[in-house]
Amino acid sequence: MSMLGGSLDIDNTDTRWLLDDLRRRRGIADLGRPYTHKELAGLAMLSHHYLGKLLRGTRPVTQSALQLLGKALGIPPDVQTALLEAERRRATASEYTPPEPTKREISEVEHVPYAAMLVTRGYFDVHYLNVPGRSILPGLMEHKNILKWLALEPAARAVLGNAWLPITTFFVASFHFYLPTVTSDTKRRTIIAALVTMKELDAMWDAPYPGESNVPEAFRLTDIATDASALTAFNCLQWDFPKRELMLISFSPVDQEVPASDR
Repeated sequence: MSMLGGSLDIDNTDTRWLLDDLRRRRGIADLGRPYTHKELAGLAMLSHHYLGKLLRGTRPVTQSALQLLGKALGIPPDVQTALLEAERRRATASEYTPPEPTKREISEVEHVPYAAMLVTRGYFDVHYLNVPGRSILPGLMEHKNILKWLALEPAARAVLGNAWLPITTFFVASFHFYLPTVTSDTKRRTIIAALVTMKELDAMWDAPYPGESNVPEAFRLTDIATDASALTAFNCLQWDFPKRELMLISFSPVDQEVPASDR
């Protein structure tokens, strides 16, 4: 069992929490100990007095400050935009529900001849999964969330094989960065409860914000119903924020069959 579940205060996972969490974790990775406020302020070219006030909540998280801290801590621009929007909603106490996929977005996935889906950026609820995806990714529609499927569904490891670890790390590290944008306490709790069942979680949580390059260009995807296996690529496409908050995830075949002896 991961130590994360016992240390994470789910009720206080706002943008300041993420900045302070990354201050500690990046410092431990770089120096063997957390960055001090003064050290992080120096990296971000901010006054350490201002940084202390920002992390204590007595100064607002501005776009310019988040850009400087994001560069120092490895927070990419799309996450910064999402965090600022979440801070705005939190300040106005406005409720927010991500929109459902449009017919046009569904049409881009529906007739794809391989597994493809539309998911919510950040916490990865599955909004639409095409027929090939329902066949090759058993249990995903029941879990309705990629993170919970990867953590709780035994078939996930069998289907993804050696790619399960890097793909799961991709999603967990993304969730770590986007956690302050998840407004539903219930959703945060249910996802964390699933993740802490994985013994690999702490290393995944400490991973830098991932890109597709963290996942192998091709891996063996197995149809557990037939035991057939083929080389497959993991693809992730996201529309510009805040226009849409959906991502298109797909598993497209690579033009080379995997010999049975190599499975």
